[in-house]
Amino acid sequence: MIRFLISLQILLLPILLLSNPVDSLKNILANPDVEAVEKLKAYNLLSKSYTLTSLDSANAFNLKAIELAEALPPSKETIRTFLAKASLANARYKSSEAQKAAERALKLCRDLKDEIQEPNALKELGLALKNATKYDSAKVVIKQAIQLSAKTGGLAIQSSSENAMAQIFGRLQQYDSSLIHYRASIALGRKAGQKKEVLAPLYNMGIIYFKLGKLDSCRNIMLRIIDQARNQDARQIQGVAHSVVANIYSNEGKVDSALVHIERGIAISDSLSVERMYGYYNLADIYMKEGELETSLGYWKLALGQAVGVNSIAQADMLKGIGELFLRKDKLDSAIVYLDKSEAVAKKFGSAESLGQLRLLRARALGQQGKYREAISTIGPALTAKENDIVQQANLRKGFFHQQLKEYKLAKTNLLQGLELAIEKKQAEPIASAYYYLAFCDSALGNTSQALKYKSLYAANEVARLRERYKESVAEYETKFETSQKEAQIKSLEQDKRIQDLEIAQTTAQRNTLLGIALVLLMAGLAIFALFVRIRQQREELAKANATKDRLFSIISHDLRGPVTGLQTAGKIFTHHIEKGNLEVLKAISLQVDQQAGRVRNLLDNLLTWSLQQLGVYESREEKFHFQTFGKEVLSYYQQAAQAKGIQMTLDADPGLQIEADRRGLNIILTNLINNAVKYTNEGEIRLSAQKDGDRTRITVKDSGLGMPQEKLDLLQKGEILSSERGTAGEQGTGLGWQIIHELVNRWGGKIRVNSNLGIGTEIDLFI
Repeated sequence: MIRFLISLQILLLPILLLSNPVDSLKNILANPDVEAVEKLKAYNLLSKSYTLTSLDSANAFNLKAIELAEALPPSKETIRTFLAKASLANARYKSSEAQKAAERALKLCRDLKDEIQEPNALKELGLALKNATKYDSAKVVIKQAIQLSAKTGGLAIQSSSENAMAQIFGRLQQYDSSLIHYRASIALGRKAGQKKEVLAPLYNMGIIYFKLGKLDSCRNIMLRIIDQARNQDARQIQGVAHSVVANIYSNEGKVDSALVHIERGIAISDSLSVERMYGYYNLADIYMKEGELETSLGYWKLALGQAVGVNSIAQADMLKGIGELFLRKDKLDSAIVYLDKSEAVAKKFGSAESLGQLRLLRARALGQQGKYREAISTIGPALTAKENDIVQQANLRKGFFHQQLKEYKLAKTNLLQGLELAIEKKQAEPIASAYYYLAFCDSALGNTSQALKYKSLYAANEVARLRERYKESVAEYETKFETSQKEAQIKSLEQDKRIQDLEIAQTTAQRNTLLGIALVLLMAGLAIFALFVRIRQQREELAKANATKDRLFSIISHDLRGPVTGLQTAGKIFTHHIEKGNLEVLKAISLQVDQQAGRVRNLLDNLLTWSLQQLGVYESREEKFHFQTFGKEVLSYYQQAAQAKGIQMTLDADPGLQIEADRRGLNIILTNLINNAVKYTNEGEIRLSAQKDGDRTRITVKDSGLGMPQEKLDLLQKGEILSSERGTAGEQGTGLGWQIIHELVNRWGGKIRVNSNLGIGTEIDLFI
């Protein structure tokens, strides 16, 4: 996705298309009486008009213009022709071709003393040098363009030159400098009165924030672009901005929000366009991450078709996507075929930016086939990539391949280089992987003390990761609980104000009343009686609530103590086994600690929901979403625990099934039901299914676990808090989850049905 975004930094520069209709320009060319200079203008205008929709068509008209310009005396129009040639070649990453055209345009400018166009020629020459990775030379040339345009008062070209300089610093990963130049470009463009043109550097600035991981800042910029582009009818950049926002939501796991922006981007695009290509690309990427590989393949092919029609360079990305998809499907030969096609296209158009990623994927496919020697040879170009992440992955993967070949010294060299980059980026998983395989290599080389050191570092890294996850969970729920308390306080203050207003109204009414003392006394008596009845009811409700609260906190304090104590002592246990060098034991204990943290998280989730219900501030927020995606997410929470107990978990739902419900509430209900199913099942099956049942949706959780007696079923139907029995692996619970489920379903006006047989299992149907 990021390479796609970078390519737009060139494609989006010529935002404004000239108003000349294409048919009119073609009519000019077809007229034999039109002079050659006018035909040259027509070719140039046609080339420019196709720049944003089809680079191949734009290039074809430019070639005609070049042929004609060569036969004419030098003029401002011939300068424009060679500038267009340079711009198109830069957009197609043909750096050598772009450099020649820009140098020709620059010579013509100087011969004709055209200081207005000269900065433009310098800018295109600088972009060509940038694409050839000659960054120092590129900076010198573009600096000249900025200085000359400032001298001649060309604010527009000065703005685009600042944009070009920002791209160079972005390529060098000097993002602070890049942002400075993008801001300068935007300021100059606005000063020049360019409303559409400033959208390009604004977009590019957003991409820098994307690379820095500042997704909120990137999203805010893209939403501004969408709003401004809509007002200015700039559909191309509006469409790709929708694509970037969709990509951000996808990275955050908010698939439904991502799909909304993709649909909006496609809706405003032409049938054959860059923005539609990005839309299909995003859809393919999302469905591939969701595991819906056949659907993903269909969108990859649509995206490839768009790329062939509008932007040949992008074919490399689409072919790479198809190759990665086949890799996930374990169709390794097909994966290698498409990855090789992608590399061939990238080389054809002079775009080597994704070569490192392609070689990593190809090496992975070869490694899965056991062809480690060929994989090592394939991975070479990735080690010299500009992006540190690719170099880090390449070193770690090469180290793994050498380790598989028992070439432990070579493996260590690559693993240490990858580890250094991973530590620099603070990437926990690659760090852990490097420590693990370094320990293996040193153990095989007989370096026992060094192997033990790496084992210790691996274990410490895993403990730190688990502790961080635990802290994040607790902090998240503390924040939610504090927010709910503040909301409750606000509602309480609002209630007090309403009571005060009521009291004022009552006092005014009493002053104005002409009723006799007898009527007043009668009303007072009735009021006192009503107050007495209300106080008695409140006392009964309070006594019941206190009893529930005491019982609840008794259960929670008991059940929370176990996992928290386990987490507190985990450090000592890890230290003991680290000293002994028991790596396999450490991995088993890590799993147990992870499960304990999951139990604490589930308990806190239930406690927070129950608290919100008791405070009266829980609000249902209905939204539409695909159940299959949602169900996969819920089952994933318990996949590890289920595997540990030999449980097969399946999801049975139509991929197109959409439901409208309180997503947060339904997540709480299903996580509690799945949690209980895992707890009371051993070496069995758990099935989550959903289907339409009239005007409702029936969601079913079925397990082959211990089952329940009839007396317990009767209490469950009433929503009682039960003392939870231990699970098949000694798991504990509070019984609070069922009361929450019961209250949420009643709140929605839904229905819940439970069928259970001892020794056979339990089936719970939820109708919403």
